[in-house]
Parts: sequence; structure tokens; C-alpha cells
Amino acid sequence: MTKAFSTATSLGALGGLTRVRQFSQDDAHLFCTEAQIVDEAAGCLKLVEKVYGAVGLAYSAKLSTVPAGFLGGEAIARKAEAALKEVLAREKIEFVLDQGDGAFYGPKIDIEVTDSLKRKWQCATIQLDFVLPQRFGLTYIGEDGAEHTPGVIHRAIYGSFERFIAILIEHFAGVFPTWLAPVQARILTVSDKFLGYGREVRDLLAARGLRSSSTRRATSSGQDPRGGDGEDSLFGRRRREGKRQRAVSPRKHGARI
Repeated sequence: MTKAFSTATSLGALGGLTRVRQFSQDDAHLFCTEAQIVDEAAGCLKLVEKVYGAVGLAYSAKLSTVPAGFLGGEAIARKAEAALKEVLAREKIEFVLDQGDGAFYGPKIDIEVTDSLKRKWQCATIQLDFVLPQRFGLTYIGEDGAEHTPGVIHRAIYGSFERFIAILIEHFAGVFPTWLAPVQARILTVSDKFLGYGREVRDLLAARGLRSSSTRRATSSGQDPRGGDGEDSLFGRRRREGKRQRAVSPRKHGARI
């Protein structure tokens, strides 16, 4: 589930996509029995590992305990903290204990990612809440036939989509992995007479599932036909004149001819 949030961030504090006045978050609320909490929270951590591992972002974990003035009582707070500690231990994830930085309704596991410039950003969060179900009078019938109050896990894997996108752009310096690049291949023709063949190659790549585009880079002899290096494509393909008029010369982004 995606939610949009608005903030009253002052103009001077805004910064690119990392600090915006409205952002979207992949917020989810998992209602579960006490016996299911550890497994469900562990599943959230596995999803974090899958998502961040796919884009090569290193991350670390913090266990933030409830702050002063928390709701629900001491027993509920300690039970929730013990459950999250059990999850981290089971998944063999090292963590730093952050006293009092949790939510007013319960403790949380915060995930910080480290970008290519060694800066840390708080992104994913997994929060355990026994207060909300109590306040709404939520119950379920347990195996013993009696009513019980469930727990709820509030979780976001990306956190703010805008901030996550900004982190990825800077982490990869705009040169994304092929699967993530907006344009995966750009077809560059050296003269107008090869435009038709350039479109054929573009359509062939598109049929194979590649996001590709074609453009004309007409050059005279002696000019460098390497146009497109400054653009966000991962592979350039050039048409060559001469005897091999239908030849394709693949070139990886940033490579020299």
C-alpha cells in the first residue's frame, strides 16, 4: 500500500528529492497473533535484504526502544522489545541499541543504508505495536477458543520513495544497472542513410524486452561518432559505413572506441 504524506518543511530545509514537502511511502500494516509476530517481522527483514541487495546498498540495523511517555504500559513495551530482539537474533543481524528513539506506541527496527559517498540514510522501518489493536478493541479467537488482542507490525521497506530514488541516483552516479536503467540501449547511426536500419535494431531490441531508443549522430569523416555518452543509456550501438553497412558495434556506457 502506498501513502502520500505532506509536511510543513521550511523552504530553506528542502533539498532535491531527499527533503520534500510531499512524499510517498510503501506503508503496510500486518495484523497477526502473538505467535506469528516473529515470523512476520523476520519476513520483513528478508524483504529488506532482497530489495537492498538487488541494488547493492549496504545497510545496518538499529533497535529503537520506546521513549519516555510511551503508551500501553511497561509490560507491553518490554514484550514488544523482546520480540524484535528475537527477530534480529534469529536472522543473525547485528544491531545498535538506540534507547528512547522508538515510536510512542512501540519499539522499532530502523534500517540505515550507506551510499557510495559513505553517507547514512534511514530508510526501512519495522515497528511493533500492541497499543493500536487495544484502542480499537480488536480481537481474534485463539486456538484455546478465547478472545485475544493481536499485534500489528507497521513496516515500510523503501521508506520515502523520493528519498530512495535520490539515494540510488547518487549511489550509481546516474549509471544504473542494466535492469534498472530507464534507457538500456541507444542506437546511434553515423549518417541519415542508416536511420532505417537503426530503427530495425531498436525494434528488435524492444521486442526482446530492452528499453531502447534510436537517434541520429550524423558526422563527417574526422569527427568523433561517439555521441550519446553523456546520456543515461547503458549500451551504445553504432552503424558503420563501408562494406559492412549492416554491422552493429556494441559499446558499453563510458567505454572508449
